[in-house]
Amino acid sequence: MGMLSDFARAFGDLTHPAIRRLLWISLGLTLATFAGLFVVVELALAAIEVGDGGWVQTVFSWAVGVLGGLGALVLVWVLFPVVATFFAGLMLEHVAAALEASHYPDAPKGRDQPLIGGILSGLRFAAVAVAVNLAGLLVYATLLLTVVLAPLAPVVFYVVNGLLLGREYFEMVALRHLSPADARALRRANRGRVFRAGAVMAVLLTIPILNLVAPVAGVAAMVHIFHRMQTSRRQR
Repeated sequence: MGMLSDFARAFGDLTHPAIRRLLWISLGLTLATFAGLFVVVELALAAIEVGDGGWVQTVFSWAVGVLGGLGALVLVWVLFPVVATFFAGLMLEHVAAALEASHYPDAPKGRDQPLIGGILSGLRFAAVAVAVNLAGLLVYATLLLTVVLAPLAPVVFYVVNGLLLGREYFEMVALRHLSPADARALRRANRGRVFRAGAVMAVLLTIPILNLVAPVAGVAAMVHIFHRMQTSRRQR
């Protein structure tokens, strides 16, 4: 129940004036990125030609358009968590600072992370996540084509992305307060909780409408989760 209450608080935090402004920025950047992707896909498909006209070219063009559009939708579905997390990472400092000032005024103040460091960290995460998910497309497709195993496809997707997102979001938040070694140690000591939080984020990022606010809400939830861990450590 503790983790669910953290996510409930996180969605409530979206009404905070500072968080609301950052939410719009993150949302705008994410949508602009995927709008650009669709434009590139459409231009690439329009450049494909076959034959010298007639019904063959008409059928081929129709097939390319349909398959290309479906492929773009699949790509968006698979890559949305990655892109959204990258932009949420750029908003992290401001989101965490606003929430900590509001909810945890007595806790030690977090260190501001350099913007370039956040960008490089986000790019590293994006590269790993894109590679893993593109490789995972073969697994997802194989499972979906096997009637008995088809229900496992979304399970594998959420497990893989839960691991990736939980680790990335937690360390982004923890590094404001801990050294890299201490952040990793705390994550490993709470790997089950971190994974479950990441899995919840992965699910939210694939639900229409909710996925638009999930990246910033995920940062907010992880701030609450991290501070609960710190409180538990101090009470031992």
